Amino acid sequence: MMTRDNYYFLKDRKARRNIMFLTGFVVFAVLFFYAQSVSAAGNLISNPSLEEVDASSGLPKDWFQGRWGVNSAVFEYPVAGSSGAKAARVTLTSRTSGDAKWYTRDVAVTGGKEYVFKDDFRSSTSSFITLRFKLSDGSFMYRDIAGPGPSSTWKSSGQIRFVVPNNAVSLSVFHLINSVGFLEVDNYELSPVEAVNNGGDPANLITNPGFESATQNPKLPDGWATGKWGTGNAVFTYPSDGRNGSRGVTVAMSGYVSGDAKWYFNDVNIQPNINYIFSDFYKSSVKSYVTVRYKLSTGQFLYKDIAILPPASDWTNAKYTFTTPANAISVTIFHLINSNGTLSVDDYLLKKETQNVGGPIFSLTFDDGWKTTYQNALPIINNAGLKGSFYIITGRFDFPAYINETETLSIQSAGHEVTAHSQTHIDLVAASPENAKKEIEGSRSDLLSMGINPVNTFAYPFGSYSESVKDMVRQAGYTGARSSDTGFNNMNSDTYVLKTQSVELDTTYDMIKNWVDLNFTQKTWLILVFHRIDDSKTDYSTTPDIFKKTMDYLLVRNADVVTVSEGVNRIK
Repeated sequence: MMTRDNYYFLKDRKARRNIMFLTGFVVFAVLFFYAQSVSAAGNLISNPSLEEVDASSGLPKDWFQGRWGVNSAVFEYPVAGSSGAKAARVTLTSRTSGDAKWYTRDVAVTGGKEYVFKDDFRSSTSSFITLRFKLSDGSFMYRDIAGPGPSSTWKSSGQIRFVVPNNAVSLSVFHLINSVGFLEVDNYELSPVEAVNNGGDPANLITNPGFESATQNPKLPDGWATGKWGTGNAVFTYPSDGRNGSRGVTVAMSGYVSGDAKWYFNDVNIQPNINYIFSDFYKSSVKSYVTVRYKLSTGQFLYKDIAILPPASDWTNAKYTFTTPANAISVTIFHLINSNGTLSVDDYLLKKETQNVGGPIFSLTFDDGWKTTYQNALPIINNAGLKGSFYIITGRFDFPAYINETETLSIQSAGHEVTAHSQTHIDLVAASPENAKKEIEGSRSDLLSMGINPVNTFAYPFGSYSESVKDMVRQAGYTGARSSDTGFNNMNSDTYVLKTQSVELDTTYDMIKNWVDLNFTQKTWLILVFHRIDDSKTDYSTTPDIFKKTMDYLLVRNADVVTVSEGVNRIK
């Protein structure tokens, strides 16, 4: 029986044809030369657009068919491609297990180097793009990099960047299906990414933020140094395993008595009195600290702790905003440990906070105070290093399905915004003015009296509001309010009628992903609204699986996730 080792990957670039139609022979010669030039230009896949046919098999040259598991698969070639030329199609007519795909030969790659892949596809069902790395010891490693949804028209997968594991020698990319339906593929492209000092973000001030480059010393990444003081033993390791199979760095302490140990980047120039965003990913066996070291115009140094982080067995994102002192001229940041244990770090980011938005910014909001949100969503966003805004119905603390006061306070302690969603969730427009005012003011005072502070924003129950209700909210001391009107927010938005995208039972991950992508394009403010995070299949529930995929995608896109209060301040 075939195994995942039979996966193979397709890679292609669709030649854009500007070839004059002369004679059959001339056309064939020009097409052949063009296909060769595309591959020579950097595309690692042979016959990427499936134009050349193997005379003996009738299949596209350098392509094969693959299937494993219990299923029935039909392979077709040629079918019409994305621009009318040749493509390949696979159809699963029945399935119990396994998958099916067209695939091509392994291509040689360099460990630790970044590559980019994309293709064109059309499908009636969800598909998956999976990397299979062949390692130097002959074993294989698999990594899923995308899960495109169905598309009735030809669509690009978009450029998907990834870093090859250090001990990989070749790879295949499998665009496959594992459910009943069809998938057509065309125009594969796989090419190395030229080294980028800023890690792909042009605003990143840190050179070599992912530790991929070590041109001067194989044991020391370019632009980085090690630091230790006090009494204790420190062992610095480079390269160590980083996120997604890439390079990272590790420090281990033993015999600790005093001091600390850390990796840190070379000082970068900064501006005074400006907000900067810092982010990295870490794993640690002990508590760790994030400390900013400023160099001042006097030549002195100023140290400021901005975070104390708990141990983390999986890669966890740490993200913070800090304001530079008036006389600061440069900065570096120490992510350090000061006890016996280990700390690994990767993928640093330091950039100026956007001052003129608006967007693209994102907010994660959770309505009502459902217990399953506390149990299932909170650990995921905490682990991702993201912050949410939790809108609480203060009259439901004693209801079994809702969080209690102790749990509400713990949400605030984790750094999230906790704020008001009325006392009993009545329709404020339908209520008497007296009752509406009581619900609006009472929910705020309930939270303040139990230790929640500040309480800045409000969510209208059922999304129901009027001009008089808006005025009550404003008079009660809230800086903004969230509606259920669908849309995105910008600099001209009414901060007391913020638009949202509601995530409900019939909301798919692909729909959420499209909202996220559109927000990046529009450079606006997307507020996602969640209720229950569980498998209850009630109207306003979201599965933990969809929720986690959404958080992972926000991290992949390096989304700027803010609380609603922070978003209001940006567009005021």
